[in-house]
Amino acid sequence: MGMQNTLVSMISGSVVRTTHLTGMFTDLGTDLSLAMIQRWKLTLRIKRSILLRAVIVSFFLLGGVMGTFLFLWYQFDEFLLPILLLIIALFYDYFRFYIIRLVRRYK
Repeated sequence: MGMQNTLVSMISGSVVRTTHLTGMFTDLGTDLSLAMIQRWKLTLRIKRSILLRAVIVSFFLLGGVMGTFLFLWYQFDEFLLPILLLIIALFYDYFRFYIIRLVRRYK
């Protein structure tokens, strides 16, 4: 979880931390209560915040359900898929920063 949290934090610029859903639900509840107080006349920032947190919570729960069924069908081979996805994301992020550094160096 720590590696996944670090990866998401780096990619999002420390805007999102996904390890604990309790914080996500708290922040989502805070944003929704603010939206209700403002009678759903939301700023773009609040709309994006609500959408982002709702998507994170939904995919976290969906991943748990999918992981359960995939484990029942494929046993421990199922763990190769998230490992592969994390390795791809790691290389993508590394090469993205490498290209950014090259562009900045030659400007």
